[in-house]
Amino acid sequence: MMTDTTGGGFLERDGASGGSGLASALCAGTMMGQLPASDALSILVQKHLPPPSRPVRDLSGSWHATLDTSDVDADQVLEAASTNSWRKIAVLARSTLERAGMELDEVVEWWTVRLYALARLRLYSMLRTELASVPEVLEGQEMPFGLLVLRATEAKFRGDTRSAVEQYTVLIRMCRERGGEVWRSRAIRVGMMLAFALAEARDYNAAIELLDPLVERLLSDEEGEGVQLVIVAARVWIQAGDLARALELIERAEQILPSESAVHAHIKQAKMVIATINGDFADGDGEAEGVVGALNRAVVQFYRAQLDAAIATLDAQLEAQPALVASADAVVFNTATLYELAAGDEAAVVGRKRQLLATIARWAAEPGPSSSAFKL
Repeated sequence: MMTDTTGGGFLERDGASGGSGLASALCAGTMMGQLPASDALSILVQKHLPPPSRPVRDLSGSWHATLDTSDVDADQVLEAASTNSWRKIAVLARSTLERAGMELDEVVEWWTVRLYALARLRLYSMLRTELASVPEVLEGQEMPFGLLVLRATEAKFRGDTRSAVEQYTVLIRMCRERGGEVWRSRAIRVGMMLAFALAEARDYNAAIELLDPLVERLLSDEEGEGVQLVIVAARVWIQAGDLARALELIERAEQILPSESAVHAHIKQAKMVIATINGDFADGDGEAEGVVGALNRAVVQFYRAQLDAAIATLDAQLEAQPALVASADAVVFNTATLYELAAGDEAAVVGRKRQLLATIARWAAEPGPSSSAFKL
C-alpha cells in the first residue's frame, strides 16, 4: 500500500543585473514551446472510456473566457498553484514574457515561474529545452539561484541521478562560500534535496550521514522555521528501516510546532506509517480529517483484513472531496489496488476502475495523478 507524504521542493529567485537587450532577448516567443494539447490523464480517458462516459477536460490553459491573461493578479496565481492548475500558470508566464517591456529581474522571475510550472506538469523534455536556452542568453550574467537548483533537479527528472548529485554538491559549496543567513538556509534546503536524491538511489547510509546534522540544526531553531522539513526527512530513516530514529525526530518536531500548525496532520500520518510497519494496526488515527485521515484509516483497515471497510473509507472521501482526492496519487493508487483485491470477477474490477478514472478525470487539474495510479 502506498502512503501519502509531503515532498520538499522549492525555487528561490535572485535578482539578475543586465540591460534591456537581454530582457528583450529572453522575451522572444521562439524560446518557449507550445504545451501539448493532451495530458496523460486525457490519453487514459480516450483509451479506456467510451465516448459517452468521457468527462470534458479543459486543457486550454485559459484563465477566463479568452486567453487574455493581462488581468490575472498574484492572488489568482497562488490559488491556481494550490489547485495544481499548472497549465494556467505556464500559459500566464509565457504570455507575460511575450508582452515584454519588463526589467531583466522581472523577466528572469517569470522565466522561473514558467520553468517550475513545466516541471510540475511533468513536461520534462520541454523543460530541458527551455531551461537550456536561458543561460545562453544570460551568458556573462550570474544565473539566479532558483534556476541553478532547477537545472540540477532536471537531471534527476530524466534519470541522471549522478549529475543531479554532482550539481547539488556544487550548489552547497557555493552557498557555504557565500555565507550569510540566506545562503546558509539555501545550503540546508539543497542539502535536503541531495539527501533525497541519494535515498532515491538507495544509498541510505550516505543520505542519513548528510541529513543528520541538517535535521539537528532545524530542530535547534528556536523559531521552528523549517521544522516541516524534518517530517519529510524522517521518511529516509523509515525507508532505511531505522524506525526508532524516525519516530524520535517526528516527536521532537511535534513538540516544537505550534498546536494550530497544519503540519500536525502529516506528523500523525508519519506516526501511523511507523506503527503499521511495526505491526501495530490499532493506531488508525480516527480523529484525523480530510484526505490524510481517510488514507490513514484505510491503510489500517486493510492491514486488519477489513477490505470492504477500507474501500468504503476511500470511496467516501472521493465523494466528499473529489477535487482533493483527484490530485492525490496515493489515494487513487490505493483505491485501484483495493478494487483489484476485492471479491468480484475481472469485468467488475475493470468497471470500478473505469468509474474511478472517469471521476478523477472530471475533477483533476494538471498534471493529476500519474497514469500508473489507475493500474489500467
